[in-house]
Amino acid sequence: MGVIVLAGTSVWTGLVPAPYEPGFSTPAPVAQKRVRTCPPEDAVTTNIAQIQANVYNGTDLAGLAGGVADRLQDAGLNVPTTADWPRGTFNGDVLITTGVDGLANAYTIAKAFDAEVYVEVDPTVAAGDVTVNVVLGKSYSQSIKTKEAIAAIPAGDPIMAPDNCTPAVPTAAPSES
Repeated sequence: MGVIVLAGTSVWTGLVPAPYEPGFSTPAPVAQKRVRTCPPEDAVTTNIAQIQANVYNGTDLAGLAGGVADRLQDAGLNVPTTADWPRGTFNGDVLITTGVDGLANAYTIAKAFDAEVYVEVDPTVAAGDVTVNVVLGKSYSQSIKTKEAIAAIPAGDPIMAPDNCTPAVPTAAPSES
């Protein structure tokens, strides 16, 4: 009896590890909160017709990216790629990624949505690349504006930094071709 009490007390106090791990006591992983990247100082919106935007589906709902890509093309944007997001699922509404040099384009495209839009720098994008990637997530609910409203987004309007954004960090060096 004394041996059992001594062994139990040793495990209970942490002196001796438990002989098994009861899965229910392991804390669940915490979802990482997204932080928006700040636009450059004195940034202004760009001409919609000069923006190149890839559209990705970050859900398992078929056709989501295609509909948004069509709307953006109808508004005058160049949309070279429409596909499933290579990074899997996005749990938010709209995520826009780009390199540091594409932040003005990203914030201009963000005005095409009546939704919660996160703009982030993708550190794998080479410096000088201004292409924008639009990722539609699980919370997306057809919040894209009409083609007329998108085409009417004026160039040269000041871009306001969102609350609690983080300054942009330079992206990868340009690749040598």
